[in-house]
Amino acid sequence: MMGRSGFKSGCDMNCILNFTKHERVAILRKFANKSKDEIDNHLYSLIEKREKPKFTYHALKGEERHVVCRKAFISLHNTSTKAVYRLTKLLEKDQVPEDFRGKHGHQRSPRPQWVNDMMHHHMLYCVSLQDIGRHDFTDDAGVLVVNRMYQLFVDMSPWMEYDVSYYVYLRYFKRHFGGHYSTLDV
Repeated sequence: MMGRSGFKSGCDMNCILNFTKHERVAILRKFANKSKDEIDNHLYSLIEKREKPKFTYHALKGEERHVVCRKAFISLHNTSTKAVYRLTKLLEKDQVPEDFRGKHGHQRSPRPQWVNDMMHHHMLYCVSLQDIGRHDFTDDAGVLVVNRMYQLFVDMSPWMEYDVSYYVYLRYFKRHFGGHYSTLDV
């Protein structure tokens, strides 16, 4: 059923219709320039743990708390069902919401300098082999093929294939050599 404000009401109580457009905008303004932790803590404070129903959701009209259904809570606060689910699970465990984004410890650490040095020296080695004619790293048009250099790198040190992918090798080559191997001081 479409409400008078243009919002679709998903509950029998028409919770959203109890809030004017200005009141809905005021609710959303409370989130402007707030961190994820501040937003989560505010939403967390508007959810109460009960027996039946399991949770009661509130929305603020000025300073007054009004009970609303879950759908209206999500809509009025412009949040997602996943976020509300996460907050209710935290409430069940009596835990405070905390932003763990980027703190899971699975980030790859930066490559050690010795790996960069190894790539750099290998590239210099390949370019010197190319210059003295001992190995050909060019295609039919005479353009340097970095993939062939990378393959030699992996053949010479197979344990490095995990730490240094072809794209890492290529990016390093472009950044430090710019593709102009003939101007290098070898």
